Amino acid sequence: MSESSKAPCFPLPPTDSNPFIINNSSASVTLNNASRNFTTSRQSPPPAIGKKRKNDNESNPGDFRSNNYPFIRTTSSIGKRYRNEYTSQQTLKSLLVSLEKDQLIEMFEMLTDRHPHLRPELFSLIPRPTLKSVQIAFETLEKKYQEAFPYSKEGPSTDAYAFTRVRPFLLEAKGAIIQFAEHFIQTESQAPALVIEYLHIATHFVHRLPQWDQPSHNQFKLDLYEKLIEYWIEFIKYLGEQIECGKIFGQSLVSQWASHLDEHNNITNGCFQNPINEFKQHLGWIIGIDSRR
Repeated sequence: MSESSKAPCFPLPPTDSNPFIINNSSASVTLNNASRNFTTSRQSPPPAIGKKRKNDNESNPGDFRSNNYPFIRTTSSIGKRYRNEYTSQQTLKSLLVSLEKDQLIEMFEMLTDRHPHLRPELFSLIPRPTLKSVQIAFETLEKKYQEAFPYSKEGPSTDAYAFTRVRPFLLEAKGAIIQFAEHFIQTESQAPALVIEYLHIATHFVHRLPQWDQPSHNQFKLDLYEKLIEYWIEFIKYLGEQIECGKIFGQSLVSQWASHLDEHNNITNGCFQNPINEFKQHLGWIIGIDSRR
């Protein structure tokens, strides 16, 4: 067979057009494009413009400051408030300790003037005076007026200048004596031995007050004697009323009271004769003293 007879009866397509033959260059481009598209589809989308930033509590759910744990915030605020109150109390206490007695009295007077409803509560909180506290108060007052004397090599002077220096503390002592007497006579009347003992202590305190050069300056001391004598007479009469109502007082106790009065009468050169007369009239018979003597 000739070569012409071996030729196909229909024309064959060109080699490059065969669909079963892959072109390497075109395949590479196709695969690269597909890979690029696949990679791009798996990346995170870009953040939206204008979207607000999440709160720290949302971005960190394990943070204990989160609103999911309100009890922690409450506990912290309570502890802070307690510390503030404790510090305030400590500061108030330290300030009160540093104040003088006169400053404390003035402060409480201003407080009760502005808030009158606090008076009953303050009165209920103040400790009641006792004989021991009274003695301490008198010792403090005595020390204060003695220190007020102007310095002198010859000892305390009793002239007009010294009286001017000491007078404020004498007025303070007078107020304390009267206030204590009112308290014991009004509130401790059911304990007559306590009242008599206070009057005995207060009278001795007046005995120790200075004697001044000018007679007019000594009137202060005489006024205190007169006030104390009134208290003695008032309470002796009260004891007489109690006896009439059936109250009984022992001889040893009544004898001790009589001894106190006699002592004060001797120191004052007879100034306590009126209280002694009242005592004889109402209580003298208990210890065998005739009221007519």
